[in-house]
Amino acid sequence: MNNMLGYNISNALKKNKVSLSELGKRLNCHRQTIALRINEPWRLTIGEVIKIGAAIGVDWHELLEGVE
Repeated sequence: MNNMLGYNISNALKKNKVSLSELGKRLNCHRQTIALRINEPWRLTIGEVIKIGAAIGVDWHELLEGVE
């Protein structure tokens, strides 16, 4: 399974200096839930990717770069 989406999300978090805890607060869910989603990105819907991108401050299209 292609984990490029999880990689892209992790890089966006680092680039924008957003922690998993902060992302969880912004998305109104637990940090552990976010970590699970990043580690198993095939479970993410496009709607969730859009929300994650907005919460991080990046265009959600960037999160899909290289995803097959």
